[in-house]
Amino acid sequence: MPARGALHPHAPGLWEPVPPSFATALDDAATAAAGPAGSERSVRCVRHEDRVDLRAHRPAGSTLDDRALLHSAGAALLDARVAVAASGWAAEVDRLAAPDDPDLLAVLRPVDGPPDPALAALALPAPECADAPDCDRGRLPPGLIRRLGVAARDEETDLLLVRGGSAPLLERLGRMSGAADRAGLRGLLLSTRDDDAYAWLRTGEAQQRLSRQLARQGWTAEPVAALTGASPARAELRAELTWERHPQALLLLRPTGQEP
Repeated sequence: MPARGALHPHAPGLWEPVPPSFATALDDAATAAAGPAGSERSVRCVRHEDRVDLRAHRPAGSTLDDRALLHSAGAALLDARVAVAASGWAAEVDRLAAPDDPDLLAVLRPVDGPPDPALAALALPAPECADAPDCDRGRLPPGLIRRLGVAARDEETDLLLVRGGSAPLLERLGRMSGAADRAGLRGLLLSTRDDDAYAWLRTGEAQQRLSRQLARQGWTAEPVAALTGASPARAELRAELTWERHPQALLLLRPTGQEP
């Protein structure tokens, strides 16, 4: 924590002590972005006195392409934003703001202002399936898809609910997920207007936000690996479902605790 009389990091030009909770928010953000022990996220967190930098990390032997790397980094960024909100701070985020430093993927700063209540709520422990009255019957709670759509738009993505109602679509989703025999197959398809690094980062944030929101309702979201890289499946989904927008991630839904 800066010494007494240091420049207040979220009020430029104001010399005063930094509140202890500001340092806590930075620590929590860096810890959350790094992920749980044993996770292999594609970011390296650098904690400064006034911010947390998220930098690209490519472990030796990694086969992640840029799209998958940025999806992973976006998930880390979303977790950091949740941690800042839970610490009682608003967050300012600069994404891909240094063209001369492409490995700097995002800069996050706690700032004065009310925390985002929707993000802060995602820091609460997810309930067990037994505590979510609809999940044991395989039913999505009323209004959940609408709320997920709002959350996706907050992350600059669009959300489409995909049902296995038509045989060709169900067969294709089943091949992509290894779950061709799953009854009532449902998926959430995230798409973006553009297909560039910024869109990939935002997709990772949206995917992580939806996954955490679904977990609080007793549901698990499985990413479909077939949408990584230069996937023919992405072209098929665009032609059939999203048209002018670019499919980025597909999440298959199942009640928590149900076998894949």
